[in-house]
Amino acid sequence: MPFYKFGHPSLAEALQLLHPGAVVSTPDQLATILLDQAYKKSIKVLTLTLAGKVVTLVTDGWTDINGQAVTNYVVVCSNLTFFLDSAYTGTQAHDVEFLTADVMRVIAKYDFLEVGAVLTDNTNANQATWKVLQEQNSKTFFHGCVCHASHLLVKDIVQKIKWVDALQSGCKALVSFFRKHHKMWVDLSACLKEQNLCVLAKPGDTRWGSFLACFSTVLAAESVLCLRAGFSLPSLCCVCARVSHRKDEDAEKNGDTCTTQ
Repeated sequence: MPFYKFGHPSLAEALQLLHPGAVVSTPDQLATILLDQAYKKSIKVLTLTLAGKVVTLVTDGWTDINGQAVTNYVVVCSNLTFFLDSAYTGTQAHDVEFLTADVMRVIAKYDFLEVGAVLTDNTNANQATWKVLQEQNSKTFFHGCVCHASHLLVKDIVQKIKWVDALQSGCKALVSFFRKHHKMWVDLSACLKEQNLCVLAKPGDTRWGSFLACFSTVLAAESVLCLRAGFSLPSLCCVCARVSHRKDEDAEKNGDTCTTQ
């Protein structure tokens, strides 16, 4: 159970049904005791499980539901994965200096681990970071994520094949259109669920396999979409793409820096 849920009213209500008058401590009150004990226990498990083994440190940057930048670190060994660290980076630029220092911070913090490799995304900043870190750590291998590299390769290929690029742009615009109109999205999702179909997937630059997921879900939902819109699927994608493009142009004319995703 996530630690913050200790402060949820429903937990206190449930315990009071079993033990009237029971008082549940707040997360802040428990943090100095239980949280420290849980952390020490996790470190002990980590130390015993990975003793004498060479591990891979995996780092990934993402954005939470509030739009805040977060960097996660996990350690992988065979089929085992352990969470190590998570940090909000705020307005800090993810440049070479920061990325290098942050990787070294985590390695130093968990110095009992034998890190044989460090895995990151394939951004230019990360590639430059590998070079700097490699010079400082000759026995550690620094490289990029193969899934991310494959995704970027597929993205480049799609952009070179005009009809496929137009198809993915249209499908993306179609999914975006429904997702931005809440009632239509809820109704469509409910209709798809009734027919045991997946909701429409939106392709993303950092989501592996999302192009295929988008194509697959849109194609599977073709009959539902055409029935609701009164257009063929290609025509519907074209209409949504034009609407999206027109909104982008209007935003640029109005000096709006936010474009339709």
